[in-house]
Amino acid sequence: MTDRRAFTLIELIVVLSLVSILMFFAVPRIDQSFFSTDSRKLSSWLQINTKALKNRAVEEQAVYALYVGLDDNRLWTGPASDRENAPDPADGDAFAPDSGIRIIDVMFPQDARISSGTARILFYPKGYSDRAIIHVQSGNQTRRSYRIESFLPQIDIRDAYVEF
Repeated sequence: MTDRRAFTLIELIVVLSLVSILMFFAVPRIDQSFFSTDSRKLSSWLQINTKALKNRAVEEQAVYALYVGLDDNRLWTGPASDRENAPDPADGDAFAPDSGIRIIDVMFPQDARISSGTARILFYPKGYSDRAIIHVQSGNQTRRSYRIESFLPQIDIRDAYVEF
């Protein structure tokens, strides 16, 4: 009598099917639990728009900016203008975080923090951007930092107040 220690094809198919079903339900939950409910929209908006601004600046060979309205708690994008004349967004163009989230300040490596008025983060035609950190605070006093790096397409998100 021979000793057979192998799985049949049917057993392998059943196991793979069960693992696939578990992954189908687990992966969306991991995505939802990664960001808290309050800041998920802001995180997604910043990720999508910073990547789009870098691409748009390269494609159109023009300087674009991410504007952060600290007094009115809004963010918007547009062509870069001088710092004193930041364009006001049309009503539909600005993104306002959920009411529980407040933008605290924007920090640049050499400049002081900007905590009032409008800060702008520039995106250049050569594919890089200004380095900046956007600090936000939620209603339960949790602070989060969104770090924009010059040459990286993704934002580094930290659940703490991070500085350069």
